[in-house]
Amino acid sequence: MLKLTILTIGAFGLIMLAMAVGVIFQGKTLKGSCGGVGSSCACDEAGEPVCDSKKLRDATATASEPSH
Repeated sequence: MLKLTILTIGAFGLIMLAMAVGVIFQGKTLKGSCGGVGSSCACDEAGEPVCDSKKLRDATATASEPSH
């Protein structure tokens, strides 16, 4: 039982290491919902950043709601 536990933890460790190496070699940076640090959002002036894709989703959701 102890061997299986150690083998399982080792396998997960190797998988996590492989994923980390993949991220490092891709060279991608973390990005926020509006494209990352330094880029302006659609509603920065209003103080409430909202991406164009969210505005589009909200518009389509509002258009598809049934009127009463």
